[in-house]
Amino acid sequence: MTRRGLLGLALSGALLAFAVYGLGSQLSGIEGVLVRLAASGWWLAAAATTLQALRFAAYGELSHSVLAAGGEHVSRGLVMRSTIAGAALGKTLPGSTTAALAVMVRVLKANGCDAARVTAGLAASGALSSVTLAALLPVAALLTLLAGDGGRSLASGAGVAAGVVLGTVVATAFAIGRPESVCLVVERVTTPFERGPLRRWVHPKRASAVVRRGLVCVLSLLRTPRVLVRSAGWAVLSWLLDLAVFLLFAATMGRGASLATLLLVYVAGQLVAAVPITPGGVGVVETAMIAAMVATGSPADAAAATVLGWRLFSHLLPIAAGFAVLPSLRAPRSEPVPR
Repeated sequence: MTRRGLLGLALSGALLAFAVYGLGSQLSGIEGVLVRLAASGWWLAAAATTLQALRFAAYGELSHSVLAAGGEHVSRGLVMRSTIAGAALGKTLPGSTTAALAVMVRVLKANGCDAARVTAGLAASGALSSVTLAALLPVAALLTLLAGDGGRSLASGAGVAAGVVLGTVVATAFAIGRPESVCLVVERVTTPFERGPLRRWVHPKRASAVVRRGLVCVLSLLRTPRVLVRSAGWAVLSWLLDLAVFLLFAATMGRGASLATLLLVYVAGQLVAAVPITPGGVGVVETAMIAAMVATGSPADAAAATVLGWRLFSHLLPIAAGFAVLPSLRAPRSEPVPR
């Protein structure tokens, strides 16, 4: 095995060990979650499964509408299946969001789509989804402060994060208005990598072209308010459906935290999950959310049951569903080699 291969294997092992360590102290809580699920009857599992299915359907509609606006007309069923498969692999492979994007691009390209347009469209979909989630952060922080319960310290920290989010939105608006300048910066930043160990994977011209297509795709969305509103609506619905699962488990298994605090804990947990420390944020998200709930007044057992129950349906269930649909995403034999 090459030195690069050994380094990659060691890094993967370290990430896996970190994830196992993060979950180790919580594994005993999974048994409690299953016991409570059984005691609650079939309705809780059925409701959580239905809400998660609707959530991924909403995100699939978001991707489908953005791709169509960018000129890539692909079947809705293929987008839905590639969405769930990409999410499954993104939750199990290092890189999370990047891995999910790469999987979806490969699947759609294998079915005859243009790789550059698909990459730009899916990146724009992810950016729109992230913006809608980030917009909930200052709202949740304000509601928690107004509620006046034990979540004030968490809300204060979220206020700082909200400032970072606002700065990101301003920077994004600047980038959309000056795509050529941004692409030039990207090319200059990535040029040194041509002479380093990443030269096989980093191509300044290609990176600049991808950024340009992504900005053009976002700009086309902004120029078509009807499509932008519809896409943003699907993004918001996707997050609200997942939030509903979290609140369902909080109402059934948890106690001690207000609705505003739970909203803040959820948004903070999703933002933590976006940081690619471990695949899908395994170990990191659970630890952060349980600690936040305990800090705001929830008993430790109730907080663990709520978070682990929600993760059972928001993280593990999509993985099983994604691997189930993965074999159906092969390129059609009757079609020519994808461009």
